[in-house]
Amino acid sequence: MLRFLALLFVSLAVVGCNELSEFADVEKQVAERMQDEDKKIAALRNVATKVNETEKFNTYFTQCPAASFGKEKSIITTAVKSLMGEDDLDQNLCSLAPELCMSMCLDGDDNGCLSLAQALEGVGTDKQIGVMPGRKAYALACATGSASGCTNRGGGLLNYPTEADPLSQGEDFKRHSCTFALFKLGCDQNDEWGCSMLGQAFGLGQGVAQDKALAKQSLQKACVLDAESEACNYAKQLQGSLFESAD
Repeated sequence: MLRFLALLFVSLAVVGCNELSEFADVEKQVAERMQDEDKKIAALRNVATKVNETEKFNTYFTQCPAASFGKEKSIITTAVKSLMGEDDLDQNLCSLAPELCMSMCLDGDDNGCLSLAQALEGVGTDKQIGVMPGRKAYALACATGSASGCTNRGGGLLNYPTEADPLSQGEDFKRHSCTFALFKLGCDQNDEWGCSMLGQAFGLGQGVAQDKALAKQSLQKACVLDAESEACNYAKQLQGSLFESAD
C-alpha cells in the first residue's frame, strides 16, 4: 500500500492533481485510520458530503451515464499509472484515504471512482452517509470508463429505486431503459455482472423486448468471463428460474 501511495504521488504531481497539496500527510492519516474506526468513518462522511456538493458527480447522477461512457477518462492519468505496474488501489485503501480517491476520480481515473464508490457503499446507511454518494461515484466511474461502474449504477437503480435518485422517478420504462443500456455496455466491456444483469433484462423484458435466446447468451457469457464469480452463480440461478421451468 505504501509503495502504491509513493508512486501515486509522483504520478499526481505529473498530471497536476487538483488536490495534491491536501495529501502531504496521507500516509499518517491512513495509519491513524487503520487504528481508529471513528476517524475512518469521519473521513468517509466528510468525503460523502463533498461528493454531494461537487458538480461533476451530480452531472452524471442526474443523467443516464451510459451515453457518456469514457467521456471523463484521463488518458494522461491512465498512461502514468500503467508505468507504475500493479495498481493496489481498491475499496480498502479508499476507505482509509477517501480524499485521495475522490481527487483521483475527479482527475479522470476510473479505478479511483469505482473504488471510492465501493468504499462509500460499503459503509452502509448506519453511519449517516446514505447510499446516494456511492451511486454518484458509480455514475462518474461509468463516465470515466469503468464498466463495473456502469453495471453498479444500473444495479442500484434497478434493485433499490428511491425518490432520492432522480433516475428512479417517473415510469418504470424510463428507468429500465437506462439500466438496460448500462448493463449492455457493461457486458460489451466484459464485465461479468453486466452480462448477468443483461441476461435478466432480456429474460424479463426490462427496458427491452423479452428475448429468451439473447438472455441465455448473456447469462452464459457471464460464466465464460469468470466461472467462479458470484455473477456466474447468479446467472445460473437466473437461467434455472427464467427458462428451465418453462422448457
